[in-house]
Amino acid sequence: MNMVWLLLILTAIVAAGYTGKMEETMKASFDSAKAAVNLAIGLIGVMALWLGLMRIAEKGGLMKMTARAIRPVAVRLFPDVPPGHPAMSAMIMNISANAIGLANAATPLGIKAMMELDKLNKEKGTATNAMCLFLAINTSNVALLPTGVMGVRAAAGASNPAAIILPTFLATLCSTIVAIFAARLLSRGSVNPSVVESEREAAGKGGEDPAEATRYYGLRSKADRVAGEYESFRGIQTATVEPDGATLEITLETALDDEHVTAVPETTEPDDLAYYAIDEGGVRVPVEFVPTDEGMDCYYKRWRLHGR
Repeated sequence: MNMVWLLLILTAIVAAGYTGKMEETMKASFDSAKAAVNLAIGLIGVMALWLGLMRIAEKGGLMKMTARAIRPVAVRLFPDVPPGHPAMSAMIMNISANAIGLANAATPLGIKAMMELDKLNKEKGTATNAMCLFLAINTSNVALLPTGVMGVRAAAGASNPAAIILPTFLATLCSTIVAIFAARLLSRGSVNPSVVESEREAAGKGGEDPAEATRYYGLRSKADRVAGEYESFRGIQTATVEPDGATLEITLETALDDEHVTAVPETTEPDDLAYYAIDEGGVRVPVEFVPTDEGMDCYYKRWRLHGR
């Protein structure tokens, strides 16, 4: 990409020198740079307002509700991905974050989704159908609240920056439908057997229980194992951990504030009780569960919570 930009700049300079318009070109470049800085400064207040509103909505459970609405559709769109696999959870959270304009939170979830999808890939170095479909959906993601574009329009002096909400939703909905259709059409000629189905067949032939032989089925039992009520010393912080497929829905409460997070397994190993969540700033936060003689402890941010 750097070479492309360098080529464009050199081409513009050569063309300006050849046509004798070097002075106009230099003036236009400085004017454009000044306009870009003014636009960026004008975006600060608008983006701070919209991102703040979206954070409040996220705290109120908007992202969680969006994810729950998307899950049934995602399970049908990705038949090669086990419903309880971390890849499914990461994809759903990524699509949800993009839909409500939280791109900073969507980026690490998208990377995590691709990493988990690659673990299902039997041919390393070759994109699977699920990877291609997820990339297509991620590129054309349905935008319920295009906060970034609205901020740019407001900074540019648009009389009604929010007028694009409905057109943007319809346009991205159409583009996502086309992306899904194209990905499905192009995948018809490829053979991409599911790793889970292969393991289940192998387990059946060997006389083993498929649920025990296939490691992904252990994710739900792992989530059930750590579910329950937790509290810190003297009950200053309490937490309710509820399984949702292979992920965990965690509600943390203090006398002053409540927090809702979705925790995704770090690995598919049944005995690995390490999870992670994405906080409101898009930062990956570890959520660890440690068995003790008294039961189970949960570590989240600065808190150590004991199972009741």
